[in-house]
Amino acid sequence: MLQFLFLANAREFDRASHETVFGTDGQVIERSIETRIEDAAETVWRGTWFVSGDSGNAFNIGLEFAVNTLDKESDVFEGLLEPLPPIEIPNADQSIREDRAELFANYSRSMLRTEVRFGLAAEYSEFDQQGSDVSLSRTLSFVKPSINIAYSGTRNWRHFLTFKRDVGQLNFGDFVASIDRIDGEIRAGNPNLRPETSWDLEVGSEYHFSDGAGLVKLRILHRWIKDVKDLIPLGVDDSQPGNLPRGRHWGVRLNLGSRLDFVGLDNAVVNAYYNWQNSRVIDPFTGQSRVISHMERYDAGVQYRHDIEWFRGAYGFTWSVRGKEYRFDFDRIDIDREQDEIRVFVERRLGASLVLTLSANQVYEPVSTRTRINYDAGRASDIPTSIVHRSEVRWRSATLNLSGTF
Repeated sequence: MLQFLFLANAREFDRASHETVFGTDGQVIERSIETRIEDAAETVWRGTWFVSGDSGNAFNIGLEFAVNTLDKESDVFEGLLEPLPPIEIPNADQSIREDRAELFANYSRSMLRTEVRFGLAAEYSEFDQQGSDVSLSRTLSFVKPSINIAYSGTRNWRHFLTFKRDVGQLNFGDFVASIDRIDGEIRAGNPNLRPETSWDLEVGSEYHFSDGAGLVKLRILHRWIKDVKDLIPLGVDDSQPGNLPRGRHWGVRLNLGSRLDFVGLDNAVVNAYYNWQNSRVIDPFTGQSRVISHMERYDAGVQYRHDIEWFRGAYGFTWSVRGKEYRFDFDRIDIDREQDEIRVFVERRLGASLVLTLSANQVYEPVSTRTRINYDAGRASDIPTSIVHRSEVRWRSATLNLSGTF
């Protein structure tokens, strides 16, 4: 059997930001304008050939092609009198194109209560990056083997082990300089970023309740990472996105799911999850061990859905929460925290293929906070000089969505 997939999406973002600074006497001290033009697109073609054999054998082989592009330009003008003179920003514009091909194959075999699956993929990418300060072409290639073993010990229990090599995706926005108007910062880009690669080991077990009433699933993972994406030194007192030589990431993931027939709620389902994780890298600014930036310690959530036949629809809610997220720079540490979030929805089927959904988001208007600890002489001095606390309320909103298949 042959299966084909085609995916295409595009995004455009244009912005102009104006700022005027007044003195105590009401006179204009400075004017500034920041403009940003960003166009991104992705196109993917994927074909897979599936073969099922006797005695529990199965095989598939496929080929994927992808093209990713980004055109981005940022400009800043500052002064008092029109026309405002431009401010020079290194690496502020770039046109980036990636052409990627991946050949993959998987073979699985079932023997008694055990299923073994072997996988092998080869990925090749060509990058072309052109801008006022950048003219770069490069290639990347990776081989990604994997093995998955699953054992069904009894009717209800299933145990599994997975070991694979994984390759992360690059964010083209990190290749180009960006401007943060709120903090008044210009953040350098790095056109030489490489994707993270890792060897991932995961073991776990799951228990299925009788008659499909629910399940409990526990997974333990450990990742050995190369080229960890984080901030690295730029000159003697600045930073840019880059790659740290190596790092480790480990954690535990727990999933629970259950039907609620036993409490009189037919066709109602509740699912919950809890993820705990930790990590370690060597900080390039201090030489000390720390967690990886942008990796919260935990996240958890509950999802509830109740389908009502006579209503031809459903209602439900989702709740989620996550721990603090750290970001380590040359001269500061940012600690981000978001309050737990609740979304409530009502869904109604309109005919055979249309679904109308009304959602209430951020029901109780959670607050996002950022605590910034500044070190004027750099974090290596271990002498904090100021702490800046910022909070932001995410306003309650409603969404009306109409979807269907045609």
